[in-house]
Amino acid sequence: MIDGQHDTDTNSVLDRLRRLAASDPRSARTELISLINGQPELARSLLERLDTRKDGRLRHLIARVAQEVGSKTIILPFLVQWHARETDEFTRRAITVALGQLEEQVPVTATPDKPAPVYPAQFAETYDYIASRLKHKLNNGIMKAQAHLLRLAAALEQPDSTGAVGSAIAGLKEEFRRLGIAIEAADVDPSHFQGRAILLVPWLQAMNGRYAAQFSRIDIQFEGDVDPPVTVDASDYLLETVFWNTWLNAHQAARNPCRIMLRIKQYSDCVRLLVIDNGPGFPEAVHDGAFQEPVSTHGANRGRGLLEMSDAMRRLYGSVRLTDDGTGTFRLLLEFPVPRS
Repeated sequence: MIDGQHDTDTNSVLDRLRRLAASDPRSARTELISLINGQPELARSLLERLDTRKDGRLRHLIARVAQEVGSKTIILPFLVQWHARETDEFTRRAITVALGQLEEQVPVTATPDKPAPVYPAQFAETYDYIASRLKHKLNNGIMKAQAHLLRLAAALEQPDSTGAVGSAIAGLKEEFRRLGIAIEAADVDPSHFQGRAILLVPWLQAMNGRYAAQFSRIDIQFEGDVDPPVTVDASDYLLETVFWNTWLNAHQAARNPCRIMLRIKQYSDCVRLLVIDNGPGFPEAVHDGAFQEPVSTHGANRGRGLLEMSDAMRRLYGSVRLTDDGTGTFRLLLEFPVPRS
């Protein structure tokens, strides 16, 4: 095959995988495994091109399938490279796990420009988790603000563009307002990150008040075991991570008006919360990887919310999964352990 044709084939496969990674991660995983096992040269050529920020989803998927492919030596050098440069927290974590699984089968050698992965201590890992969350919020805010600035610059160059200028300025003001909130979140009392016994329903009601101040037309109701009060062991920070992403996911899916029902049930060993909103529920295509890869029904640049939520629940020794709400529609089910007496 001539080089030009090889490049064309690689670009075609890469474009298809990028689309699948956003719309149908399960099919993307299957195709990646088949490609690495059956066409190693094409796979190497593809992996060489996955070093850009926009391909974080594919790097995440490849790390997840590392144990399922026969030719692990094809993937390993790229995982080492990506681990040293990866900026996305969840993709880096998936790569770290994959390297830990593979290092017993294939030796990982460090070179000056490709250091071997480092496994941080618990304190450093927790600090990195908090810092990464803030960094992600700031990066998102800055990128969105830049987009509005570009719109504003383009509108100012056009005659009779008063409406477009006003829209761009309004969007810019809103992104700076949200950016300010993200920055303020870093200036909190250390107790914000410390675990304590929290009365869940009053906490959720207060949290919803803060959410409603930023996103209009959202109505949250509670149903089930709210008396006696339900208590969970958590930190304000981790609970905010869980429920901020829960509300945001519902808000994006339902648009306006957004209505959420939280069905709460207390058991001897756990507290269950079924989240039912007036959106369409989760499609079948995302069931398998909903809490493992970035998946979204809203576009390729989204899909981190469920990862953040499940990661925070794991840190609270709880869990999150998709379950049938009784109507054939799949919803979020959160389980918190009952506090130890």
